[in-house]
Amino acid sequence: MSLKSDDQRLLQELERLQQSSSLLAGLMDDPGRGIAILTPGRRIVCANATLQEWFPLAAAPGSPPPCHSVLHADSETNCPNCPALRCMETGSKQTVMLDLPSSGGKDLYRVSCTPLIGPDGSLIGVCETYEDTAGNALAEEAMQQYAARLEEKVHERTAELTASQQTLHQKIRELDAANSELKVSRDRLIRSEKLAAVGEMSATVAHGLRNPLVSIGGFARRLLKKEQADEASAKYLQIIVDETDRLELILSELLDFVRPRKLELRSVYLSSVIEEALKGCAQDFACHGIQVEASFNHGIPSIELDAGQFRHVLQNLFHNSIDAMHKGGVLHISTALEDGQAKVSIADTGAGIDDGDVEKVFHPFYTSKPSSTGLGLAVCNQIIAIHGGHIKLQRRLPRGVVFDIYLPLARPEAD
Repeated sequence: MSLKSDDQRLLQELERLQQSSSLLAGLMDDPGRGIAILTPGRRIVCANATLQEWFPLAAAPGSPPPCHSVLHADSETNCPNCPALRCMETGSKQTVMLDLPSSGGKDLYRVSCTPLIGPDGSLIGVCETYEDTAGNALAEEAMQQYAARLEEKVHERTAELTASQQTLHQKIRELDAANSELKVSRDRLIRSEKLAAVGEMSATVAHGLRNPLVSIGGFARRLLKKEQADEASAKYLQIIVDETDRLELILSELLDFVRPRKLELRSVYLSSVIEEALKGCAQDFACHGIQVEASFNHGIPSIELDAGQFRHVLQNLFHNSIDAMHKGGVLHISTALEDGQAKVSIADTGAGIDDGDVEKVFHPFYTSKPSSTGLGLAVCNQIIAIHGGHIKLQRRLPRGVVFDIYLPLARPEAD
């Protein structure tokens, strides 16, 4: 079969495709790739717009030009390792990379050739596609830059959302804290109102009971001093005296709590007041086998205190330690300067206290002792508070407790 007849057959097939469907138009309409249809003689009989833009000779009028002359600007030299020729020889798709001088300069192209088979199974031509790898590289680079900008925007937005979320969580924590504080304030107000009512009633009852108690105690002491009192009567009278003293102490604690005494401040040294309080309890310490250890910081300046009331606080704490160490132990008293305040620590080796009771011990009327009013530590807390200080309790490991009293070095502005 002659070359001319092969070309004629291919042209006829193309015309048939153009007349029967738009398949060829869709195939050729590819702005990203150059496409050409070659005859078995490797002449370009059809080229799309992209290929004509890259290689203008593909659009030259006249007879179909040879493929190599279009690609190499009228050169008669075939492409090295020609993919069209190999495609026709092998009957399979062939792909090579070629450096070709296009309208935009010399670029590296990926050239792929696919055999076109006629109805009778014979080769009628080759479909050749061209891909500009430099253009693909530019497109890929542009895509990478776009992806980088997009990722940066995502990071910025994520940071903004994270900051907003953190702000929201902070606001929620602040609201929770405010709600908790409000609840504590409400409970404190309710408790204060109840205590105020109880206090007024207690003060009235205490004043009403004090005078009869004084009379009962006085007469019992007079009868006890009489020589003619027999042994049994003396025993009962002593019980009356002791119980009267205990009731008077309870009434005094109750009145001290509901109607605190005005402070009588004077400049004193903490170590001196502590030593006086220890002397007042020395006999009780000895009776219970308690060893007293004291360490004072003599760098603490004199401070404004009501020595009598503060001594009452110390002795109350000492008696608590004695009750906790009724079988003996060690009581350690120390002073120090901490955060611009004077600190007094009283530590014992007693039975200790449960975790759940640590926050309750300073509440009025709370006690674990059947014979106590539960006002001792509440009164201590009140006395220290009107001095402008505060007291706290903590467990001491492995056993015992520590009372820490903090007092301002400067005189409180108001009682």
